Amino acid sequence: MSVDLIIKYYNLAKKAGAVIFGADNILSKQNLYLIVLSDGLSNNAKKKIIDKFGSLRFAKIVFLAEIDFRRIEENKRIMAFAVNNINLANAMTN
Repeated sequence: MSVDLIIKYYNLAKKAGAVIFGADNILSKQNLYLIVLSDGLSNNAKKKIIDKFGSLRFAKIVFLAEIDFRRIEENKRIMAFAVNNINLANAMTN
């Protein structure tokens, strides 16, 4: 999995309405297949997301350095996003 591959499919997933933005929104959802977290996200938010989704076989959690995360999402207020489409999530991580 590379940042370039995530970037390639991120805009497609966004246009398809398959991207959930923000830790609070991620925590309120159930079926998420890829969760991408910036290292700038608070430790508490990371812990909550890992506690909820870490044990699920179908959910992949990816941690990125903030500089790589900004290559994907330029909005500095967004520190986490998730993809709720299994095919797009698999394309981003294969």
